[in-house]
Amino acid sequence: MASRAITDKQFNALVALLKKDGVGGTSVPKLAEAVGITTDQTYANLFEAELEADPNLQLNTANQIVKAIESGDYRWPRIAAYTKDGLSVAQVKALYKKETGKEAPNTLTKRGGGGRSNGASPAKAESGAGQSGRRRGRPPKTEEPTQARGTTGRRRGARSQAAEETPAAPARGRGRRGSRAASSANPQ
Repeated sequence: MASRAITDKQFNALVALLKKDGVGGTSVPKLAEAVGITTDQTYANLFEAELEADPNLQLNTANQIVKAIESGDYRWPRIAAYTKDGLSVAQVKALYKKETGKEAPNTLTKRGGGGRSNGASPAKAESGAGQSGRRRGRPPKTEEPTQARGTTGRRRGARSQAAEETPAAPARGRGRRGSRAASSANPQ
C-alpha cells in the first residue's frame, strides 16, 4: 500500500473510527479532528484506512471493478485504491474499456458528497435521460420586467423622491457619478 505521513497510532485510530461509525459514516474533517491530523493527511490515508476497516471493499476481479464503476457509488480514485493490485485510475479505466467494450464514464458519484455530479447514472448518461438541459439555480422569470434590463431603479427612485420633497432645489454642478469631489468642486 501507499506510504503514509502519519504515525501508526494515528492510522489505527482512523481505522478504529471507521469501524465504529462505518465506512462513509463520518465526514473527513470530523475524522481528522478526532484523530488529531489535518484533513489533507486524512484524505491521503482514507482509502487505505477504509480497506483496513472493511476488507470486503477490496476489488479482486475485473468483474468486481466493472460492477463498482457501473454502480456509480465510488469515484475513480477510490475504485483505483480499492483494487487488489493497487491500479492507477488510468489502468482502471483501460480495464473497464477492455472488459465492457465501452468508454469509461467521465464522472462518477462522489461517495458521501451529496450525489451524482452529472445528474445521471452512466447508463442514463448515454441515452441522455435524466438531464434536463437547464441550468441549476433560480428558475427563469415568467413575467416581463417592469424596468429596463441591467438597472435596479434605485437611483431613479431616489431622484424622484428627492424631487417630491424639495421641488425648488437649486441646480448644482455635478461631477462624475461616485466622485466625492463632485459635490465640493463647484460650490454655489
